[in-house]
Amino acid sequence: MPPAMVKLLGNVRPGEPVFTLNGKKPYAGQQSLKAFLDRESGVTGWTYHDIRRTVASGLAALHVPQDTIDRVLNHAKGALAGTYNRHEYLAEKRRALQAWAENVAFIVGDARDASNVVELRAGD
Repeated sequence: MPPAMVKLLGNVRPGEPVFTLNGKKPYAGQQSLKAFLDRESGVTGWTYHDIRRTVASGLAALHVPQDTIDRVLNHAKGALAGTYNRHEYLAEKRRALQAWAENVAFIVGDARDASNVVELRAGD
């Protein structure tokens, strides 16, 4: 996992669930997780595919090869490719996810601190 994700997750011990709604039991069902995320974030009207589309588009903008993007998204490979190519692409996926993590960190934090960025304000 990218260092930013490891930091975000904190001290998760092996065998303990990482994604949970109550801190103990792993979440069960996409609907309850979506409702929880909507409630906690205050953002509604999105789908899981919106996240996948955003990540795929963002990785493409970062010049990550489409084959690696497909593997990050866990897209099925064609029968022939799946039969002959057994490489797991772990390093490629790790580099792609690290680039994505750095890009998101820049957007939500570092970008606002850049000396050449001017904050726009609504007109009076």
